[in-house]
Amino acid sequence: ANAEAIDIDTSATTTSVIDINAALLTTGDVISVTNASALVNGSILNLSSNSASITNRDLVFIRNDNTAATGATILALQQDAANTAFEIDQHGDGVSLSIDSESTTANIIDADGLTLTTGRGFFVDVDDSLTDGTGAAIYIDYEDATPVDTLDLFIIESDASSDDDPVFRIESDGEAFSDVGFTAGAFSTNYYDGSIDSTGAFSFNTTNN
Repeated sequence: ANAEAIDIDTSATTTSVIDINAALLTTGDVISVTNASALVNGSILNLSSNSASITNRDLVFIRNDNTAATGATILALQQDAANTAFEIDQHGDGVSLSIDSESTTANIIDADGLTLTTGRGFFVDVDDSLTDGTGAAIYIDYEDATPVDTLDLFIIESDASSDDDPVFRIESDGEAFSDVGFTAGAFSTNYYDGSIDSTGAFSFNTTNN
């Protein structure tokens, strides 16, 4: 019949409602949901909380607790349809995505888009609601109070001339470097701090705004 197959009503307050001990499991799945092929607007998994508590907590928490398990991926998504694979819909005035990384030599974010043709590798869509002087489409904050002249905050590499050629870069002290030179029309010196070095042709027009 069209009714719930399992209904759990518990009065527990400080213990888990369902606890699974699968210490001997090797190649199987602790929980497996298969053949949900008749879905129209339903979901395989629907989790909801309406608690008003302001206590810091994670509604869903996944942890790889063994540092030796270097082949384990915390969460893997595979989207076979031409649609979004991962979506965040932030309704409140808070951070939509926060990454706290302890990496030193590994990339924090790594995107492989070698098959990209007319799309964009990274796209930020904003309008004129940004507040001048504080809002920004892309913002890089260098925390050291003393800029390092050789520290690059932003690099663009191209294989057009040679493999991994850094054609454009900006250092932490504000200096910008380009392989082919700069063209800047109606540039306001009031908002420029640093110097520009170029190995190519250079064209520079300024206005006092």
